[in-house]
Amino acid sequence: DLNLSARFVALSACNTANFDVTSMAQDLPALAAAFAVAGVPATLGTLWPVDSETGKQVVASAFERLRAGLGPAAALAEAQRAFLANPPDRAWLHPRFWAPFVVMGDGGVAVADAPEPGAVTVKSVEVLAGDGEVYAIARDRNQRLVHANGSRSPTGGYSAVTSLTEADRPAWTRTNSEFGTSKLLAQTGGRIVVGGSRVLAREQIRPVLEALDATTGAPVATWQDETIAEPVALLQGGLQIDADRAVFGVVTLPLPRQVGASRPALYVYETGGALTPRLLFRGESPSNLAIDGVTFTRLGENLLLTYSARSVFPYPEHPDLVDDFDLTTCGQDSFTRVELRGLADGKLKATADLRGHLINAAVAASGGKVLLGGSRQLACASDARAVVLAVDDRLRIQTLFADAALGASDVRTLASLPDGRIFAAASKDNRVDYGAIDPANRDIARLLYSGMAFVVDRNGKASPPTYLNAATTLLVTSSDASDAGDILLGGAVGDTPAIFHLSASADRARR
Repeated sequence: DLNLSARFVALSACNTANFDVTSMAQDLPALAAAFAVAGVPATLGTLWPVDSETGKQVVASAFERLRAGLGPAAALAEAQRAFLANPPDRAWLHPRFWAPFVVMGDGGVAVADAPEPGAVTVKSVEVLAGDGEVYAIARDRNQRLVHANGSRSPTGGYSAVTSLTEADRPAWTRTNSEFGTSKLLAQTGGRIVVGGSRVLAREQIRPVLEALDATTGAPVATWQDETIAEPVALLQGGLQIDADRAVFGVVTLPLPRQVGASRPALYVYETGGALTPRLLFRGESPSNLAIDGVTFTRLGENLLLTYSARSVFPYPEHPDLVDDFDLTTCGQDSFTRVELRGLADGKLKATADLRGHLINAAVAASGGKVLLGGSRQLACASDARAVVLAVDDRLRIQTLFADAALGASDVRTLASLPDGRIFAAASKDNRVDYGAIDPANRDIARLLYSGMAFVVDRNGKASPPTYLNAATTLLVTSSDASDAGDILLGGAVGDTPAIFHLSASADRARR
């Protein structure tokens, strides 16, 4: 179930001086085949237990020759010859010592393939200070804005950290320990507007905005909603409309004792840098499920809006499990509503429903379309799988990409490349089969993610995904693809905020 990028794996079991010719490794071909399925072209194994000293010398010598440029087969052969030329003792010349090593798979010299047209490659990973993840990232020429989690605050949540980098040098950093982070990051009225949610009490949360001076990062204005009657209201999603306006959404989350009693609400506001938000409209969840995911995209003089509903563990009983894409949601299907509304007045013009879908990201594309990214779960017992959909101004919907690889997945971010292609990154489940895991640890295992990135070309065709793996949870959250040679993908490695630097090769049409 792994996605490995290694070109060679050595399985060098040791069993000092305990030789049994009846114990041939019958399972070795199957194990080597499993590594091949995981992406490893050549595997070294042993046909019977090996002496520790022999294993150390032969395997270490083979790796030295691999680094010198030999293929696995030639590297092993030379290592075995070197061992025979200088054995620890004459007894080690017996084949039982040096002969069990075999290379299965492609033993030739690895030849680097030219990047496939449109493929995404990983350049580097930039680790930031703090805990949590990068929630929003934006770039304008030589400036880079990042909105991320900082260290844990005294209230138990995370502080919000906004930073500006100019020409790869830190310009300023603003840390606010009074409210948590959201995906809202906009530049309006010459100010930088960020948003989050403030915990006032155990069962009371309010949406908050903060406007920062673009030059110094100093706070110049704040806003906290006091009009929404529901006790738990979270800021979700936002979009910069132009140089003077941004829109954002606020969703209400029912308390555990209120689940099913009323429909969660969605409030959509327009604001400028002065932070005097104007309510555009109020909507409700398309079902009694909590709203978990709101996107906004400008489509001419209209606003294309999506909001998804699904079963979640309501705050505050399970605050760490509210936003985990692969938790089982049996009982009611996931549901996304797509709406087209007037940008000036919020008036509803058209609506469409996507059953079984969760939408997390949206971006304007060529041809007057909007691409939506998220996941689709066809049946309750099946995994949610990442999808990219195209929507036009008549809300006709077409599937462009659907993940077919094993394991749950979910597109988390979309961004436009300069040539009109769309960059996409998704969370990918690290595990497929939970059956063998101790039930007490099963929820922990479900929270381990890897990632994948790909590009959708102007004809709607997706490139093969590039997998992002680590020895810990890896999250992808936000992106900026304004430079195809340095795509910024915000997220986290483990509990540490990080920015993945990627590149996308030119597509076949441009070549």
